[in-house]
Amino acid sequence: MLNHTPTITISHPGLGSSGSWSVTIDGKELVGGDTDLTAAQRALWYVPTCGGTVSVDGVGTIEVPHQAAGRIASITLADLAMVPGGETVTLRVRADRDPLEM
Repeated sequence: MLNHTPTITISHPGLGSSGSWSVTIDGKELVGGDTDLTAAQRALWYVPTCGGTVSVDGVGTIEVPHQAAGRIASITLADLAMVPGGETVTLRVRADRDPLEM
């Protein structure tokens, strides 16, 4: 799965909101609330280099094709949580574009 460039969509209602957030990778969705946000960010961040399944208790599971996809989803989810009014962002990331390696 390392040569796969997924489409990732991250949504969060924004700073001070209590709505749900979502991470969608290639059409598969993980949706949770405020109490699940930190667990989701942590799980996405620690995806192995070759990818894997992210599981968040009470929320569900999602396949993440590689570490770079998990990390960019985690970082973007954290960033959107700080945006007043919230936002939705769609992006693509190759395995060789890990945000920590750039």
